[in-house]
Amino acid sequence: MSREDNFKAEGPYGEGRAALNEERKRESAHRKALFLKAYEQWGTVLKSCELADVARKTVKNWLSTDTEFAQDLEEAKMSFGERLEMIGLDRLENPAAGKGTDLLLIAYLNANMAAK
Repeated sequence: MSREDNFKAEGPYGEGRAALNEERKRESAHRKALFLKAYEQWGTVLKSCELADVARKTVKNWLSTDTEFAQDLEEAKMSFGERLEMIGLDRLENPAAGKGTDLLLIAYLNANMAAK
């Protein structure tokens, strides 16, 4: 490949642009992982965005362009819902040790596990 062909293939910034793109991909993957982990814990987009330091608009963009992220978010939602179920089961087994209100727990379960 001639120098001119190489320039056309890589653009005027050459390898620096490729390295920057790779860094952006790594950072995006890291932010997605942080967001998903936070969602499993908190179950809300707002809190997850805050903890992952991303905008809600960014998450919407990921959902529309990255099918793997969308599937991973569905799994995180299921994990959060299952955690709520475990809290409910624990309250059934240990009613005196329960914290919070049962009504609030029911509302969360209905919102997050309506299919069950």
